[in-house]
Amino acid sequence: MYKISPVQVGTDTNWKSVDGGRDHSIGLKTDGTLWAWGANNNGQLGDGTSENKFIPTQVGTETSWQSVHASFMGSSFAVKTDGTLWAWGDNLYGQLGDGTIASTSLPLLIGAADKQIAAAGMYNTAVISTNGLLSITGFNAMGQLGDGTIVQKKIFVPVACPTSSLAIVEVSAKADQLKVYPNPVQDILTVSFDQKILSVAVYNTAGQLVLTKAINDTKGTIDVSALLSGVYMVKINAANDFVKMVKVIKR
Repeated sequence: MYKISPVQVGTDTNWKSVDGGRDHSIGLKTDGTLWAWGANNNGQLGDGTSENKFIPTQVGTETSWQSVHASFMGSSFAVKTDGTLWAWGDNLYGQLGDGTIASTSLPLLIGAADKQIAAAGMYNTAVISTNGLLSITGFNAMGQLGDGTIVQKKIFVPVACPTSSLAIVEVSAKADQLKVYPNPVQDILTVSFDQKILSVAVYNTAGQLVLTKAINDTKGTIDVSALLSGVYMVKINAANDFVKMVKVIKR
């Protein structure tokens, strides 16, 4: 039955925050417990089942939840006090950020313990790490991930936001002058540009800063030999507010 005016949910007075999707809601109490109710067809309530719940139902027994977020289309996200991000529910477009498109009915740990804010769209999810880095995953047909492509992502990808006042065409032309090689790389990564490169930073797929180096020249190198094999995002900061993010494969 639809309600056209506010209706109190239970009698508890220790709710801290709540967020609602299209068909489900998740709430956080002041004691750090997590609660969910509503539709559960994609496991978005996080209780290990696909059964709908008509009253708030506690998710697990942990008391360290800090914030909760419900997506419009049946995914749920929560951050714990230790900075870990947890996700569950629909994952059709990789919006959970675990590298798959498999849905899950139980909270799944995503990435490293450095998250402070999460936000969920319809089929995409954004997080801000404690170092201020913005990363996004999921559906990207209209460029909503902000990574300069329309390619769907199944892991959180750092988003670079150049502040240059140059026109888009000029920025693209300058980006063509940027060289990052070899790629894939084994040991030494070389970066060259037609203007001074201020610094280079390397992030893993969880959005963590794993390596940084000041360059202050038009060409420089960075030793990545100690990094594990995998995909990394290399952020190049150059003069005149030029910023470029490049995906690099470490062998």
